[in-house]
Amino acid sequence: MKAKNNDWTFPQKQGGEWDSFNNPGIETFTANPFGHLAREVIQNSLDVPDVAPITVEFFYDTIKKNELPGINTLSKVVDKCQKPAKDEGSKSARFFANAKKVLAAPTIGVLSIHERNTKGMEGPCKRGKPYYAYMKAAGQSVKTLATAGGSYGIGKFAPYAVSVLRTLFVSTVYKQGNGKQHLTQGKTILISHRDKGSDRQGAGYWGPADDSCPPIEGYHPDMPVWLARNSSATQPAKNLGTSLHIVGFDARKNWDKILMVSVLENFFAAIWDSKLEVTIGDEEINKETIADLFDRVDLKNAVADMTGQPERFTNAAAYLRALASKDNLTEDQQNRVLGHCRMHILLGEDLPKKVVVLRNGMVITDQLDKLKRFSDYKGFVGVVECISPKGNELLRSMEPPAHNDFEPERLAEPKDRKQARLALKHLAGFVRDCLKRHARDPVTEVTSIDELADYFADEDETKSSDRGEEVNPIGGITIRAKPLPRKSISRRAEEGGADDGSSGGQQRGKGTGGTGSGTGSSGGRSEKKLVELRNLRAIPVGGHRLSVSHKLTLTPGFTGKMNLAVMESGADADRPLVVTGATLGTVTTSGVINGIAVNDGQRITIELELNEKFGGSFKAVGYEV
Repeated sequence: MKAKNNDWTFPQKQGGEWDSFNNPGIETFTANPFGHLAREVIQNSLDVPDVAPITVEFFYDTIKKNELPGINTLSKVVDKCQKPAKDEGSKSARFFANAKKVLAAPTIGVLSIHERNTKGMEGPCKRGKPYYAYMKAAGQSVKTLATAGGSYGIGKFAPYAVSVLRTLFVSTVYKQGNGKQHLTQGKTILISHRDKGSDRQGAGYWGPADDSCPPIEGYHPDMPVWLARNSSATQPAKNLGTSLHIVGFDARKNWDKILMVSVLENFFAAIWDSKLEVTIGDEEINKETIADLFDRVDLKNAVADMTGQPERFTNAAAYLRALASKDNLTEDQQNRVLGHCRMHILLGEDLPKKVVVLRNGMVITDQLDKLKRFSDYKGFVGVVECISPKGNELLRSMEPPAHNDFEPERLAEPKDRKQARLALKHLAGFVRDCLKRHARDPVTEVTSIDELADYFADEDETKSSDRGEEVNPIGGITIRAKPLPRKSISRRAEEGGADDGSSGGQQRGKGTGGTGSGTGSSGGRSEKKLVELRNLRAIPVGGHRLSVSHKLTLTPGFTGKMNLAVMESGADADRPLVVTGATLGTVTTSGVINGIAVNDGQRITIELELNEKFGGSFKAVGYEV
């Protein structure tokens, strides 16, 4: 609908209900508003794909107060809300007092979110259409895909939770017949108030001055350039997609970093598959940049004090490695209920023994029932996804409003609940079977334990016993191959790990076996004394995780000269790394650094070159010369 005059309209209340300040939809997202904003907005974009990759851009700027459509009317309504707000309590009173100040300021902050390569929000504005469900309906979500991410109509409240005015403008372009249609409208969620002798509802709409509150169709001169997806009446909007403008954006400290962390944690799979690209300010998140972004210390620090952090961020980085590493393992299964399912597994000593379940490239949960505890497994991470559209539709139907679990009891029909429980049981069984094959610690009847070598003689050394051969009355003993706790003689460091001053093993000991790269003998006990190495820190040179150049900093517990070997720390064995150059000592042809002069407790730094790019966990072993 086109009109000469556009303004804010707050329809009269129908019935005796009162719209209070504590809106349930908005309150859902107040605990982590920026994290929820990224997840909900991008999920909506992924639900309406047109071509890959979908791009979503977050851009913050300020506008002059006279560039805000209908600011005079909105300011008057905020004034009228002051009295009922005080009656509801201090929280609402503070909100409207602050809103009045924001609207009186010379400039207002706006976070604009533009999506591209989507189909937009389909209209017209009538029941049964996605546009109407987003702008007008309560508790309703209309999706064109049965496997879409959203389903409860609650996620649309997330943008209001980061606005100090609870105000949003939506401009969308979608296909209509052989052409395209452009709809634009503003919405604010305040409280019920008295105006012109009648009670008015809390939700108001900017657009044609009409009690039915329709959107503007096409371009209208009342719309500023920043608002519309096209710039003039003679230039129809060409790009399908939707733009959201959050007015009065709460640009608190680190909001952009928290937003980035949420994108990385929730959508790493879609980004790695080149289905999604996100820009936040001048930061680009795509397949080429995502690995380096997970290494950013400033991002981890920005969320360090939030619930579940920084473990959740670190785990997401590991899940990405399970998808991206050339050393990962992939298994497929035809689930009886869900259809085609796939699991990616990555093994590694430093991995958290977790399994994450994805749907449509978005993280759902890594706390699925029967997939939480793996005490007798090696270090690993697993990434599970259902490939079948029908299976994804069933999984979607089990998700709660937060889309962070699968709950069969949400289904209405008993037979559907039974099928849902069976689907999850088979999915958990598939995952367990995969992990038993690849990540379960092996069981053997006889296990050689080098740690006991100093206390028991070898069988071939004693030959016989004065007491004669004794028979074990209870039969053979089964020992699971789980590392026994012992004092460490080497220190391992994650690339880019913090030098936190934590101490390692405090003992020297004799070598009890080959450690590779000339660090010990391969047979019995070595006569060379191992050097205690404390607080090892390894940092790649050049700012990239994969590098041939690395800087090692460590504190030896010894005075004299020592030889040093470096290795990649693995789940089952350590792989020697070949050093080709070092700033201290002399590099041998076998890749070991010899003759490093050290003092007990005095920290040293060694810059070294490897014969290959490396981005894993370092282990270092030193021994006295």
